[in-house]
Amino acid sequence: PEVAKVVADSLAYCGENFFHLWAYCIMSNHVHALFTLREGSPPLYDAIGRHKSFTGNEANKLLGRKGDFWQHESYDHMIRDEQSFVRILKYILENPVKAGLVQQWQDWPWAFCSEELLPEC
Repeated sequence: PEVAKVVADSLAYCGENFFHLWAYCIMSNHVHALFTLREGSPPLYDAIGRHKSFTGNEANKLLGRKGDFWQHESYDHMIRDEQSFVRILKYILENPVKAGLVQQWQDWPWAFCSEELLPEC
């Protein structure tokens, strides 16, 4: 939970400064996030790199570890239309449900959906 909080707080910070954060789901071994880069923000690679660097260092401190925390590469997906956006949004939010951790995504403490999208969620 402490590591998940670090990741959630960092995503919120990035959502205020680098991108518009639509949704995320933090699982024990991976994170899904849906966002749109803000105008004037650093390139995607840099924004994600800052997030991963900060959260990796903080997670290692909490866990008493050293070394790489995140994989070097991220799996990203370009969303080209509203249908894809909704499909990916639902995929992200349903992750803990599919894993059998909760009955509804809203019950997962590390899932977020922007208020703007709640009717879609």
